[in-house]
Amino acid sequence: ITNINKESNEIEYAEFNKETKEVEVKVVSEDKFREMGFEGIVMLPANSMKNNGISKVTATMKDICDALGIDRKAIVGEDNQIIRNILSAVINGVTKPQELKDTVEAALAIYSNSNEMAQAIGFNSIEEVKNASKQDIIDMYTKQVTTILNMDDVSSGDMQASIEILAAVRDMLIMVNNNNSLIALLDSQDTNISDILKELVISKAVNQNVVVSTVKDSVAKLKVEDENFEIDITKLQKVVKEKVSFTKEELLKDLGALLADGRGAAKNKMPVSLMKLADIRAIAAAA
Repeated sequence: ITNINKESNEIEYAEFNKETKEVEVKVVSEDKFREMGFEGIVMLPANSMKNNGISKVTATMKDICDALGIDRKAIVGEDNQIIRNILSAVINGVTKPQELKDTVEAALAIYSNSNEMAQAIGFNSIEEVKNASKQDIIDMYTKQVTTILNMDDVSSGDMQASIEILAAVRDMLIMVNNNNSLIALLDSQDTNISDILKELVISKAVNQNVVVSTVKDSVAKLKVEDENFEIDITKLQKVVKEKVSFTKEELLKDLGALLADGRGAAKNKMPVSLMKLADIRAIAAAA
């Protein structure tokens, strides 16, 4: 998607023609775009279509490290690729088509409705989300994922899957915000996954730059709340090196498969990181 005209309700998008190896720019109505059928998105500015290629509009590793307060030199090299993937997911979320589908299915299998999704990132209910700004949603989400990043007794696959699930929840809550019809879509027990994905990819196209640009503000607020706040890269490197079991792809697919048994069917099988996060919130609430 290269442009969204809210006045005319038209969407301009770039399509790569595999036969001619050229990028074709097309314009269709928003309704037509929704009917086309797609499960992922690549976001780009119009001037990025150089050499017949498509550049993703995602935060660079420099942007990510700056936002999270991490020394980029500490995560260079092949040994730190998994860490870079984890940190990228914190801000960029999931955009590759199949990965996005798998992650959303996993989220729907864990959380029965929008209320539980809101609680997953720290709100008390979806009603609070309705009155929240995008910055508020990103603030709450950032607090949860940075807590996961500092866990030292979970596997790297568990950690990465958990962060990607929460990023998908973040993006879905930004998508619905105070739109009752979209909230109903998330609450429906028999919603077709493609119906959610069609709405989600358009929302990500519109809001991704907001996420990228505001996470740094969210981290700054956490540092105000706790002057000792930091993301411990040494601890994260130890987790990645020593606690390897399953991959995040395997976990997401296993969770998503449980969606066939209904919303919330995977609640008791959610990743350990998410379970620990729920326990931390419960203790804080009780206090």
